[in-house]
Amino acid sequence: MNLDFSPETNTEERIINSELFKHAILWGVARPGHPEGNLGTHIKHILDYINKSDQTEYRKDLRLLALLHDIGKPYTEGTHNSHAILSAKLAQIYTSDSTIIHTIELSDKYYGLYKNSLRQKNMNDEKIKSIYAGADLQLLLRFNYADSADRPKTAINWFEDKLFELGLTTKKLYKID
Repeated sequence: MNLDFSPETNTEERIINSELFKHAILWGVARPGHPEGNLGTHIKHILDYINKSDQTEYRKDLRLLALLHDIGKPYTEGTHNSHAILSAKLAQIYTSDSTIIHTIELSDKYYGLYKNSLRQKNMNDEKIKSIYAGADLQLLLRFNYADSADRPKTAINWFEDKLFELGLTTKKLYKID
């Protein structure tokens, strides 16, 4: 896959040309849950999804999230540290947008909640509400769908249903036929 990232903004250009990004995109191999292999290919899949979908209102933010959401992953391998938290900290090098930073911090949390629900662990709805309080849930959901572009949507659909059930969102992005 061609990993030529075509920046659309000056911020994207700074990210793409940074040594941090160049190092991050080489990290990773194909593994369960990540058939794409390295982060560069994963980011390219997300950007392709964004390009194919009607996301005009969210495009700039979704592209920024695509480029930055996993930038900390190579530095957390073999640790118990959250790559999303480190990625959010590293993203501050490129943006001061608190919505982007917070969305990166939350970007993978839903998957752990989904896995707990499969294990029938007690789901504390108040805790879920507190985790996502103040988040731009429409942006987060749109990004989670883009981030799952080449993967099954079971977990993200569960998450969207849970947010709707808790009254945190009032409409769904996906439709059940």
